[in-house]
Amino acid sequence: MLTAIAALVYTSRSTTEQLRLTEQGQITDRYSRATDQLGSEKIDVRLGAIYSLERLMRDSAADVPTIVEVLCAFVREHAPRKATPPSTTTTTPRPSRTAKSPVRPPPDVQAVLTVLNRRPDGGSARIDLHQTELAGADLSRARLAGADLTGANLAFVLLHEASLENALLREADLHDASLTHARLHSADLSEANLVDATLTSADLTRAHLDQVDLTYARLGDATLNGADLPQANLTRASLGAAKLMGANLFAAKLNDAYLGAANLSAANLAEADLTGADATTPEQLAQARTNSRTKLPNG
Repeated sequence: MLTAIAALVYTSRSTTEQLRLTEQGQITDRYSRATDQLGSEKIDVRLGAIYSLERLMRDSAADVPTIVEVLCAFVREHAPRKATPPSTTTTTPRPSRTAKSPVRPPPDVQAVLTVLNRRPDGGSARIDLHQTELAGADLSRARLAGADLTGANLAFVLLHEASLENALLREADLHDASLTHARLHSADLSEANLVDATLTSADLTRAHLDQVDLTYARLGDATLNGADLPQANLTRASLGAAKLMGANLFAAKLNDAYLGAANLSAANLAEADLTGADATTPEQLAQARTNSRTKLPNG
């Protein structure tokens, strides 16, 4: 009797192991086929491969990090940032206020961005899209916390309510981007181009914004408490009701900026230029830290 039971247990375990090995083999085959198809010259084949990899992520949690790496590499390979000619001007001209982006990413690149945002790991796999050409992409509510977007072209991108905490965006081009309600806590946007960008109600707490260009940017009700903005260009930026408590605006340009109801408590305005700044009050400026080289709105 005991021998028969032992035989049944052994058979059951063997069957379970065989099923596991068969399933793993099927997953490996699906992965190999999909990655091969990513290199196809036909757009419909590439799209099929992208969505096959998405299904595979849902079927095999252990393969999610690898698939995310493959999809990111696909974007970096198929959409590298285009070289831009060096500027011949010393000031940033105001761009036209185009309602929509004049360009969009190719369908397969946008499909990868959509799939990455739907990854089933809760957003833990790191996204690496540095130096990519993503102008006009729809990344609304994207989960990009900690993502590497260094030097990426994100002009006209939709990033409404996106999670970009601790993201790397150094030297990224975000002109005309929409970042309403985006979460950028501790993100690195040093030397980024945010000309004419919309950051209404965005959270930029403790963000790194060294030498960032925010000319004409809309930052109404944005939170910049503790943000680092040395030598930032905020010329004609709209900062109505913005929270700048403890922000470092050393040598920043705030020429003709709108500062109505902005909270400047303990903000560092040493050597900052506020010439022509609008809607400032003596009470606001008294709360900030200035020095003899600070240029105040009324001289």
